[in-house]
Amino acid sequence: MSQPLGARPPHRREVPLPEPHAASVGRLERNFVALAVGDVLARGAAFAATVYLARALGADRYGVIALAAAITLYPAGLADFGIVTLGSREVAHDPARARAIASALITGRVLVACGAAAGMAALAYGLLGAPEAAVFAGYALTLLAVGLNATWILVGLEEPRPAGVARVAGALLALGAILLFVRGPADVARVPLAVLVGELCTVGLVLLAVRRRGFRIRPRWDPAAVGPVFRRALPLLGHTLLGLAIFNADLVFVGIFRDRAALGSYAAAYALVALLGNLGVIYAQSLAVALTRLRAGGQDGALLQTSYARVFAIALPAALGGAALAPRIIETFFGAEYGDAALVLVVLLASIPIAVLGNAATAALISRGGGGTIFRITGFAALTATVLGLALIPGLGILGAALATVATEAAHAFWSLRAARELGFAAMEPRRFLVPSLAGALMVGVVLAVAARPLWVAVPVGALVYASALAACGALHLRPDGMPTLRV
Repeated sequence: MSQPLGARPPHRREVPLPEPHAASVGRLERNFVALAVGDVLARGAAFAATVYLARALGADRYGVIALAAAITLYPAGLADFGIVTLGSREVAHDPARARAIASALITGRVLVACGAAAGMAALAYGLLGAPEAAVFAGYALTLLAVGLNATWILVGLEEPRPAGVARVAGALLALGAILLFVRGPADVARVPLAVLVGELCTVGLVLLAVRRRGFRIRPRWDPAAVGPVFRRALPLLGHTLLGLAIFNADLVFVGIFRDRAALGSYAAAYALVALLGNLGVIYAQSLAVALTRLRAGGQDGALLQTSYARVFAIALPAALGGAALAPRIIETFFGAEYGDAALVLVVLLASIPIAVLGNAATAALISRGGGGTIFRITGFAALTATVLGLALIPGLGILGAALATVATEAAHAFWSLRAARELGFAAMEPRRFLVPSLAGALMVGVVLAVAARPLWVAVPVGALVYASALAACGALHLRPDGMPTLRV
């Protein structure tokens, strides 16, 4: 029984959750927290590196880094080959079989990564001048770490904590290398090498963790064993590559139609949004595993409804509070040179609650084997991103890029939610979003009143007001172990 932080309104009755559902919610929360804590700490270190680079390199050179990192995501998606998503599901479904083919799967991914890295480096030196060629070629080397990464095994085993620890260690190592070896614009080509050092550290620690769990990873060529998995992964590979068009078509188009300084400003705003938005992706990875396990017992629908409400309740205050404090955030972290990114940040933050709902629906599709549906939805969304980017960015610049991103995320979420309903999942229940929305509105009013205060004052005040409002409405409780839990 949860202990209320605030009084529950008398007209509301506590309805006990079905036991399989309640247990799965608890396990999902623990797995998500284990991954999310690691991701937040790792991304916190990466964000610190971003802030340092933005100031040390200047908007123009930082724009080169932002464009190279954005382009690298495409061959990285190819190197992953959908195994991060499908592999976790395979491990959850049949751990013994996954243990038998894990080495062959990783070997296949490494071979694809080597080919992608060679192609990217060749194109960089063939088409680009200094310093872009060296930067792009350096990022090409990071693809090898993508192929070797075995985090999907730990997620499928629902033991994500070692992966979180590994990510934090790698991010801290990369940050240390950047602080030591990147001093100014002339050192821009050293940035991807520092990133590579950190990612190889993460890979090594994850491989040690999966070895302790009985997965003996070694080079193994076995097309017959892994061929069916790779074929099933093709729709997810397409989904990943098209999804990247949703994720960073805006950055690419800004790089094409605007100068590097504008790209640097847009990337600064987007770095803050990515810091928050990736939590929705991590939650969806854990949710897909939990829904797969619950499908046989018919409890997956109840878990999905709970997940819709909870991801919204977590994402909304980050979006609203961030928008209220956007000018202060940009000035504090990036400096006056990036002042035009404040309005862009306000617009981009609107995509966070929308995206997390779409990610939850995508997890439901994955759990039902809806890879083809996911591919089609992502294709439509990528086309939307391309059309809107071409229409808005030439005239409106980075503001147009932000508007295109929000509209694309809204379209993607709408199609994903509709597809989940067509597979038999119930539609979202709007009443479950009412309390977080009211608490968020109250929080914004208070945050705006203290916006002139330093961020280290305004942010905790906003968080306290939001949490207190949820507790007063009976939506936030303390478990017997003292940890907070949402009841929305």
